[in-house]
Amino acid sequence: MPERWLGIVVGADHVRVVDAEIPDDSAKPIIIQGDHSWPLQKGDRPSAYRVMHQQIAGYAKENKIARAIIKGKRRFQATALRAGSAR
Repeated sequence: MPERWLGIVVGADHVRVVDAEIPDDSAKPIIIQGDHSWPLQKGDRPSAYRVMHQQIAGYAKENKIARAIIKGKRRFQATALRAGSAR
């Protein structure tokens, strides 16, 4: 039975989400079920990420997503690490 996976890339002001159906048989093609770009809420970063988490979790539950892969862009990862170490 094929599984649904989400690929998530976090950008400066948006999150890109690709919903793919991954077949059991590697000879069969991967089917893209959705390709979305969702804006991050303006203002406080932790609040924006919390809202986005809720949106993604709801989407995953509604679409029976089995796995998720999250990638942050390097430039923003470094900023997040500096911000986290300042606390």
